[in-house]
Amino acid sequence: MLRRTFAVLVVSLILASPAFAYVIFLKDGTQIVARDKYEVDGDQAVFTMPSGVISSIPLAEIDVEKTERENRINLGTARVIEGLETIDELHREAPPPALDTVADLLVLRGDRGLKLPEPRKRQTEQSAGDALPRTAAGYVDLARLPRQPYAADDVAEYVRTYLEGQGFDGVALYQGSSEGQPLVEILTPSEPLVFKALQECANALLQAREQFPDRISGFELLLVAERRGREVIRAGQFQLTPDLADLLAAGRMNPAAFFLRYVEF
Repeated sequence: MLRRTFAVLVVSLILASPAFAYVIFLKDGTQIVARDKYEVDGDQAVFTMPSGVISSIPLAEIDVEKTERENRINLGTARVIEGLETIDELHREAPPPALDTVADLLVLRGDRGLKLPEPRKRQTEQSAGDALPRTAAGYVDLARLPRQPYAADDVAEYVRTYLEGQGFDGVALYQGSSEGQPLVEILTPSEPLVFKALQECANALLQAREQFPDRISGFELLLVAERRGREVIRAGQFQLTPDLADLLAAGRMNPAAFFLRYVEF
């Protein structure tokens, strides 16, 4: 299971405005901007993101005392960065608007607002015989690869069974662009599912390598936001290696930070 929801990496906050009025402090140092105070529903804290999206996190993850204390202070304009213990930079020029969805992360690029990492262009010498479709940044376009069932039936069944057991629908494994790296395609129509898929695919890869030594070297991972007939609306694509999987599985990088660093455009 995904251990944390989307960590707000860089946001602006104007507490004087009723639309952006509350910061939730988690015990791990993460800070989440909400429109107003969360409501308790069983063991969950339910709140509204600045974009209007309703989200929730386990109540046990919230530092209740700090959250109540900090929100009693008139902070004015503040910059919130994941991992800081306090909100600082008061009265400075407000940073760009909050990024609340995967769509925000994918479209907010260039010189406008918050700069995401530039696409890491893969230096490849594409020969005349290389018919693999490519993205603008030079990566293999996983959404346009031919869909052929993955040859190793036992490996495919193992990975598919694991991911379906974690609650995912629309899991499929195909031949990837290179030997030993199946193309894993998962339907992830919401932001929490995107980050959960990254976490669980990391676990699936490491477990599959233990189960089938020397037969699988990584995943080509395509997360699909929506399917419209034959058209695929992607939520992100990744080259998931054992080393990168270990970052997620061992908790050394959270899924939101991983998305920003390793998503391929």
